[in-house]
Amino acid sequence: MKPWIVAIILTIAVAYFIYRVTYLIKLLKLGKPENRYDRVGERLWITIKQSILQFSQFRVPKGDYTYAGMDASDQCPANSTGKVLSPREIILSLKENLFANAEKLLSTPKDQWREMERVEL
Repeated sequence: MKPWIVAIILTIAVAYFIYRVTYLIKLLKLGKPENRYDRVGERLWITIKQSILQFSQFRVPKGDYTYAGMDASDQCPANSTGKVLSPREIILSLKENLFANAEKLLSTPKDQWREMERVEL
């Protein structure tokens, strides 16, 4: 590519970046100021609880949404067209298949995976 084309593209990218930053700063200035020092102890405990101790992980027994009984089928675009598709079932069957084939996958060189017999679930 010619250097002047790269310079034009770079100039446009930098200009767009500056435009977006100034737009976001204007949006931040629209919000009302918040007193973040009014409940220091409570805010500190929430931060520790959510980020360091990660108590939110203990709400779901197995640690992921598939075991919590949550299903994204309602939001799946295929379901809105009348096709039956369950993202949760796809994830669970993929996970089961990986666990069923784990020993073979780990003991077989990667270049031989295509010829390997698969366990059907």
